[in-house]
Amino acid sequence: QSRLLTRKDRERADTGAEVKSFLSFIVLCFSCAGTPAAAHHSFAPHFDPDSSVTITGTITGFEQRNPHSYLRIAVRGENGEIEEFECESSGITQLRRNGIDADILTTGSTVTLTGQQHRRDPHKCFFRTVQVDDGPLLSISGAGTQLDYADDIGGNTGQRGIFGNWLLIPAGDRAGNGESYEEMLAFLTEEGRLAEASYEPIKDDPVYTCHPIGLRRVWFAPGTPTAITREADRIIIKHEWMDVERIVHLEPVEPDRTRPRDTFGRSVGRIEDGVLTIETDDYPAGLVRQYVGVNNEPPFRGLLHSDQLRTTEIVRYDDDQQTLEVTMLFEDSGYYTREFPPAITRYERTDLKIRPFGCTPDK
Repeated sequence: QSRLLTRKDRERADTGAEVKSFLSFIVLCFSCAGTPAAAHHSFAPHFDPDSSVTITGTITGFEQRNPHSYLRIAVRGENGEIEEFECESSGITQLRRNGIDADILTTGSTVTLTGQQHRRDPHKCFFRTVQVDDGPLLSISGAGTQLDYADDIGGNTGQRGIFGNWLLIPAGDRAGNGESYEEMLAFLTEEGRLAEASYEPIKDDPVYTCHPIGLRRVWFAPGTPTAITREADRIIIKHEWMDVERIVHLEPVEPDRTRPRDTFGRSVGRIEDGVLTIETDDYPAGLVRQYVGVNNEPPFRGLLHSDQLRTTEIVRYDDDQQTLEVTMLFEDSGYYTREFPPAITRYERTDLKIRPFGCTPDK
């Protein structure tokens, strides 16, 4: 029989208590004019990490796309009535690498999902594992396997040092990941306060229109590789997420005033003792993070930056650990009265090649 159980439900069942229907829980109703109905694109504002769910039902549809995919299933409740659920997950590029695609998520199949409950809608969740019929349990968080694709970019053959293809090390396996940016909201200038007040996180998230956000977002994109190569007097950094390609000049360059400022500014780098240092300016006003909340909990606000933003990236290869460490330093005198705390993330080598992301904007 189809079912939906929260973690608390299962705990009560283990102690012999009657499992009550999840749908009887009181859920806060939510509406937001202009918000895309089926889009979320950032985990914490929409899903409760402490509310685990297991759902079993019949697949009624699978929308496979980037940056997020959606699985729709019919669940039979305790009263015998069918309820429709929509569960979001990673983009199709990451799912396919872990064996999760339309070939197994076929309409009419029985599927069991585990993940986290939506904060406002009891008929939505974020799934992390799937099991179809009696098939294997598949996780979205695996390292993935390379799929054949005509436009794949690069690989690690013959690459050394900072160069090659890299995959973000999961947050639980790395230290100093720079998540404490909410403290910067206490150091806004008057101009910064006005800009922050005009941003509505749930409604204005630029990912809805396939905008890559900025520097921090692309370096912290999980499950999608990044390639670093050198071409003569420049470094090319390609992030699979949102098809971002950055050029880091190894010689000074003047800004091109004949075109609008680029989201990723004007970058000049230098390599010393195998360490790549990138200094970037000439940014347009934009976002550092779409959502910021104390302890990653509601209410959420946006963390914006002005066109005075200056960033420094320190990209360092650890030969002993065979990992890449990226430290990001932000300074924005237009919107903040102090510098940002460092954001630090680490990568491991991967044989995954970069594939076209092909983001689909929300309707």
